[in-house]
Amino acid sequence: MKHFSFEITSRSPLRVRSSTGEQKFTGLVAKECSKVYVVSAGRNIVYVGSSKQPIRTRLDGALKANGANGYYGYAWKTSSDRLNLDVWVLEEVEVKKGRRCIIAETVEAEIVFLIRLREGNWPKHQTEIHFHPSSKQHRRWAEEIYEEIRKRA
Repeated sequence: MKHFSFEITSRSPLRVRSSTGEQKFTGLVAKECSKVYVVSAGRNIVYVGSSKQPIRTRLDGALKANGANGYYGYAWKTSSDRLNLDVWVLEEVEVKKGRRCIIAETVEAEIVFLIRLREGNWPKHQTEIHFHPSSKQHRRWAEEIYEEIRKRA
């Protein structure tokens, strides 16, 4: 797993700043590959997602959603909190055209479940989750991601 960290500096339009100062998505997060992403306010995880799309494509669609066809997008898009975005690319997971990435969805669900167990409630802006049978590896990745966010100062 490779980790990339960003501060969300604007939601409309979407603007970010990486931990290295870049103000755009580059490299693996800008490619079609398996990834899990976490939106947090400090150490508090407010949303967990997964995607195989480039991260800008994934986020833009949900941030611009306005209720057409019943989809309003992310609940966190109107939050006044200062938000961070962390993306983990699961390099070892093959992406197949036209198919969902069940492995990333499984890791996403395991992170959300960990939050529920350890913190007593679901992430503040989590509105849905897809559960799949998980393995020790899925749970190990989830634990690693959860702990990385929780140790943030």
